[in-house]
Amino acid sequence: MTPAPAPMAAAPRTRLIWIPIAGVGLVLGLLALASTRAGSLDDAFVVLTYARRLAEAGDFVYNAGEGPLDGFTSLLDVLLKAAVLALAPGDGVRTLWLTTGVLYLAALGSIAAVGARLGSPPGGSPSGASVSAALALVLCPGLAEGTAYMLETPLYLALLAPAALVLPGPRPGGWGPELRAAALALALVLARPEGAPVAAVLMAGRAWPPGPGRWRAPAVLALGLAAYLAWRLALFGYWAPNSYYAKTASSRHHELLDGLAYLGAFLTGGGQGAGWKGLVGALVGWGVVGATLLGPLAARALPPLETPSRRRAACLAGATLAALGAVLVSGGDAYPGRRLLAPVALLALLLAAQVAGAAAGRARALAIGLLLALAGLRAAEVLPGAGSKLAALARAPRGEEDFACERAAARWLARLGPRPRVAHRHFQALKFFAPELHVVDLTGLNDRAIAHAPVSGPVRFGREGLDQALERGVEVIHLHHERWSPIALGRYPLSAVLADPDLARATLGEPLPADPLLPTLLRDYRTATLLDACGPGAHVNLLVRADWARGVADQGLLVGEP
Repeated sequence: MTPAPAPMAAAPRTRLIWIPIAGVGLVLGLLALASTRAGSLDDAFVVLTYARRLAEAGDFVYNAGEGPLDGFTSLLDVLLKAAVLALAPGDGVRTLWLTTGVLYLAALGSIAAVGARLGSPPGGSPSGASVSAALALVLCPGLAEGTAYMLETPLYLALLAPAALVLPGPRPGGWGPELRAAALALALVLARPEGAPVAAVLMAGRAWPPGPGRWRAPAVLALGLAAYLAWRLALFGYWAPNSYYAKTASSRHHELLDGLAYLGAFLTGGGQGAGWKGLVGALVGWGVVGATLLGPLAARALPPLETPSRRRAACLAGATLAALGAVLVSGGDAYPGRRLLAPVALLALLLAAQVAGAAAGRARALAIGLLLALAGLRAAEVLPGAGSKLAALARAPRGEEDFACERAAARWLARLGPRPRVAHRHFQALKFFAPELHVVDLTGLNDRAIAHAPVSGPVRFGREGLDQALERGVEVIHLHHERWSPIALGRYPLSAVLADPDLARATLGEPLPADPLLPTLLRDYRTATLLDACGPGAHVNLLVRADWARGVADQGLLVGEP
């Protein structure tokens, strides 16, 4: 007797249910991005500079005549963007914007699919757990904010979600799956250094308990990491990126205090401000941290360790704690918010999805409740003003014309003759728009000597290498964290500026030059201004070496009196 076809037709109909759910998830994800204030793009210009250099010259040289340098955090991010720039060498800023948008959509799809998979019952049909997991993960705290900085956050999370599913996976079945698992784990490390402890914990589920073939993926991963470190040491001379040394304090104690302060800000609103937004942000923070700390207990609610679901839950609990520990030990972020805690939130939500899909009774109900609560809280953050937000997002792709001030200043400085060395604190766009300039990065991100100079006390945005710039006798210095000022610094003698703290902050920015440097500054430098460089009344303020003052005045700068 021929079986009825109805059961065969049920599966396609069941899969169709995911179409409207995916549509809702996409809209929520876009609203999350549209609700995020644009992050600082200073580091994004660093990535763009290295990616373009790699695409055009095939190396990692920052200043011509110097050796390779790694002022970026994510090698994989630079490699990917170099490949895109090689294929689309036009407007680098627009290419960066569009590439980041594609990576964000890939991250949304990746983490939602993994969450739905973990939250699905054994039969794989949609359930309340799988739907709530997918929506909560689309709204993962920190993902949209990290994307706004145009760095590696969406790439890292797009890889982290499948790694959480695959690495602790089933018992080995041959070399193919093991090689793919090792490659995915290595990609996590190349995407972000903090991926190393997370990948190690996730891989433990594949290697334990010991048995035939369980050594394959960890062994391949170890060989890959050894080869990567050997390449890094041979090319750059150090095991960690230069940005790590530039942002590391004199003591790990200072980094831990900074990391705890960053976590504390996350628990008190995550930079969402006061009022109901701050309250909702605090509830999101406590939900994520609570799920992280209770993760090991949640994993015990699942079947015995030998089962894939229990093994994966145990690995997810450990990986979530490892990701949180990495943030605390590394000192968090100089910018308030959630972006560095996005991997912690992602792993905590994936663990909740695993418990919701595989547990029973109270544990399942609590996991689903957590997913729904976090999804609801995040929706409350992103839904107000949805129409105007989506309309603004549709106009979002930016290009080099949106940085006309930076481009004009960089190209003007590049035309100064003889070509000067230009030192800056927060003007990374200079090197991108004028790659021929010799740029001295006072934060140390792109300067090996400044990055490795000893410091005392905590380090926030990076080093403060003004003393080294003065020792080198750099010709031009830009200190202000803003690109331009309505006050023309060149109208005042440097002695008058330094004697007036308010005028100094308005024209030079903070931190102000320390006392030991003042005699050298007053003796060797003059104030100068590129008048109207960023439009009428918007000036770019500089310090120029005294023996250059007459020459740059002849070329159009307003130069102050001695």
